[in-house]
Amino acid sequence: MRRRPVGDLRPDELARLITQDVGLPWLLPLAVRILRDAAPADPASSAFPSNGRAL
Repeated sequence: MRRRPVGDLRPDELARLITQDVGLPWLLPLAVRILRDAAPADPASSAFPSNGRAL
C-alpha cells in the first residue's frame, strides 16, 4: 500500500494507513473528501434522532 498512488487506495486501505500515522498530510484530506461524498445530502435522513433530547 505504501508504494501505490494515493488516489488508487480504497477506503479500507486509507483507514489502515491513517491508523498507522502514515502520510497523514496527504491521506486525511482524501479521507475527508470520501466521507463528505458518502454523507447523506439531507441531514434529516441521518441515522440519529434529532428530537433535541440527550441520549
